[in-house]
Amino acid sequence: MRPDYPFQCPYQSSDHRECKVSLDHLRDRKTGPCFALYVMRCRLHQKGFTIYPPGHVPYGQKPVAPVAPDGSWIAGQRGAKRFTGTYFDAALDATDNHAWPHASYDGNLHPRFRTQLRHLDRAALLLGIKPDIDEHLREETSKILSVPGQVLLDCTNLVQEQSGYQTLGTAICNVLEMIPEMASVFERVAEAGAVASLWPSADFWDYKHHRLKVSPFRRVRTRASP
Repeated sequence: MRPDYPFQCPYQSSDHRECKVSLDHLRDRKTGPCFALYVMRCRLHQKGFTIYPPGHVPYGQKPVAPVAPDGSWIAGQRGAKRFTGTYFDAALDATDNHAWPHASYDGNLHPRFRTQLRHLDRAALLLGIKPDIDEHLREETSKILSVPGQVLLDCTNLVQEQSGYQTLGTAICNVLEMIPEMASVFERVAEAGAVASLWPSADFWDYKHHRLKVSPFRRVRTRASP
């Protein structure tokens, strides 16, 4: 798959000069998207940037939202099940009391239980239901995801009162259930992760106007990187 890449870089807004963008190289991936990522270079600003496919964020091996490589919404299931095939698979499995393997063995290519726990922990931080996060971050996440703050607080209390991977998975899925089904889901989840310092903020490709745009859900950071 060859993406339609922009002719301006993310730094163009700083001086409004016409960028000189070209393809620097392709970066093959052993995990994540099955096609190479485009690493671009702006000769005017002397900056490089990477083009990720819709649904994917830096450092990720799986998409964080149910969108196809062309950016279209993958319809079919409803509620939390909409996020099947994404980074939230760990939570979907956990809520069904399905623990990933505790050890590796010949022929087993599935991630292990400790990986599932790590995904659950990061998902709880992304969705604003980790008990030890700042309340301002929880409020910010509530606004970005368009999920009522009381829902995040109830899920936080659930995690705090009951330990175990299944409880954490259930709390995460309860939040996923409440995220409105709209075209902006990927931008919302990506920005929530950036606010939680899980990855950098991203610019998004506006294919209708053929330009990069800043997410309307971008907010001032509420805490330093963990």
